[in-house]
Amino acid sequence: MSSKLYAPLFDPIKIGKLKLPNRIVMAPMCSRLHTADGEVTQATLDHYRVRARGGAAMLIIEATRIDDKYSSNEWNVLSASGDRFIVGLSHLAETIQENGCIPGIQLVHAGRQSSNVSPCIAPSAIPDGLYQKYLGDRYHVREITLQEIDEVIDAFGKATALVKHCGFEAVEIHAAHGYLPNNFLTPCANERTDAYGGSLENRARFSLEMVRCMRDYVGPDFPIIFRYNGDDYVPNGFGITEAKEFALMLEEAGIDAHHVTAGIGESWEYCDPPIYVERGSLVHLAEAVKEVASLPVIAVASIDVPLAADVIREGKADIIAMGRGFLADPDIPNKAAAGEVRAIRHCIRCNESCLNGEMLQRPQRCDVNFLCGRETSYAITNADTKRRVVVVGGGAAGMEAARVASLRGHEAILLEKTDQLGGQLHLAAALGFKDDLRALMDNQSYEVEEAGVDIRLNTTVTIESLRALAPDALIIAAGVEAKFRDVAGVDLPHVEFPVDLLNRTVNAGDSVIIAGGGWLGCDLSVYLAQLGKKVVLTTKKGDSDELIPMLEPMSRKVFMDMMADAGVEVKGGHQLVEITNGGTRFAVEDGTAELEADTVVPAWGFKPNREFHEAAKELAPYYRIIGDCVRLGNLRECIWPGFLAGYEC
Repeated sequence: MSSKLYAPLFDPIKIGKLKLPNRIVMAPMCSRLHTADGEVTQATLDHYRVRARGGAAMLIIEATRIDDKYSSNEWNVLSASGDRFIVGLSHLAETIQENGCIPGIQLVHAGRQSSNVSPCIAPSAIPDGLYQKYLGDRYHVREITLQEIDEVIDAFGKATALVKHCGFEAVEIHAAHGYLPNNFLTPCANERTDAYGGSLENRARFSLEMVRCMRDYVGPDFPIIFRYNGDDYVPNGFGITEAKEFALMLEEAGIDAHHVTAGIGESWEYCDPPIYVERGSLVHLAEAVKEVASLPVIAVASIDVPLAADVIREGKADIIAMGRGFLADPDIPNKAAAGEVRAIRHCIRCNESCLNGEMLQRPQRCDVNFLCGRETSYAITNADTKRRVVVVGGGAAGMEAARVASLRGHEAILLEKTDQLGGQLHLAAALGFKDDLRALMDNQSYEVEEAGVDIRLNTTVTIESLRALAPDALIIAAGVEAKFRDVAGVDLPHVEFPVDLLNRTVNAGDSVIIAGGGWLGCDLSVYLAQLGKKVVLTTKKGDSDELIPMLEPMSRKVFMDMMADAGVEVKGGHQLVEITNGGTRFAVEDGTAELEADTVVPAWGFKPNREFHEAAKELAPYYRIIGDCVRLGNLRECIWPGFLAGYEC
């Protein structure tokens, strides 16, 4: 694809007097790769070195605390709270510069979302709903005093001077997502009756005094970016009307750029939109601010390269911040500049190893990029001995294993029984609301081709055919097979199976009963309801609150809302016992229940395909069994073992 389509992304722009060579910056994301007290580690340097080489104009280093007590927003947070952090931060800034990128850094005070102290401080003693849920009795909030307000403002000023001294070329204030400046701005967290509460002018006072204090510490020429919400998306929250007024106040106070985002603790799905949300869902907020702003506006929220170019071309924003995308692929800008968008490993916005890892106090990882957070631990270099590596199965696990094996110099042969690569990704992509998985599938297919893998489609694999290939290493990634239950009436003409519906080889009637409340049944219920069908989803579980409990919490919240909006009716406590000519019969708590429908869909899910498990160890000196044919899981449990299998053979 021609790089001319993305040309708007590569026009230079200034933030204050700082010239950015293009319009892509890496958004700040807490990596949890540092020491517990906030020191830079080698893992920190490695993580950002790789991304500095990727072609972004600037990396905005993650939330960095400004004091040692109240300001941390989570665990193992970087610190700029004193001189003992100068050496590490200087090393970090130098590492980014030496690799061709501008180092920026974000400063934070988490306010009522401080995770490491109780009580934490906020304008009013009103808890954050998300943190209260996760921290329980360990979590308390108290009202910040006027003296403490002055101390926090001064701490921001001192931290700004410190990071400037360390070589960072811009600073960003994190005033969004439920952190302290946002706590002051939003009426739902600020019930003060003094000069810091009430009117917008008063609620904005803390932020404006902070900006002026920072200016006093660093002078007029050091770029200050202010990241704030265009909308909190909660009742009695800070919204776009006030945000536009606030934007003008910020410019008068002395900022150099606006970074417009959304969401707080109770609406965190807006901070990190999951796969079910349209990409660029917050661009309209940046566009609204740009209507009144005279300074550059940064847009964020799952913006991929084609959309980013459109946003800049159409004047909706001036700069694009990409966050999770840089975890999945550090080289997004370089690939976009070359017009190779298909080469980009696509973030699927699962929020599992990045966001959910944060809640679990784990270091930053990415489900589709095994090397995220392990940047130098697994260097892909030529193996000492070249081997013939045979991979059975062209799904996510098999493609990753074959790719890595080939990159290590092995002869990699990928065997796939169908006429296309992708495996279960094809079914998921057919749903319509999981297009990110289609993009990932396209990228993986591209990568195995580019790596020189010998791809053999429409290939029926047998023990004999595998033995004939004489593999030195055999990787079994045979995926899944459909479950089947011998239920009376399962062969009736109005019974349709999920795979046939998703492959569009059959059509459902106007009313549909889906029997099975697992991943497959839930996804299929929304898919059919969005096509206009009247859908009843039946499950053995008690009710809708028990559906798909393993899904990342913010993703699950959005999915369940989507299911409700689509009009899916959920009937819990229903065990399918018979399919009848007119519908179904279920066992329920007090006997039986009958439901009528044009189409009945037994959504019994899948089970691991263990056809080659026993034979594998006899066919090659090295063998691995990976992915869904081991146990059903998410993409992390396919791609990570796939990488390791290809790396170790």
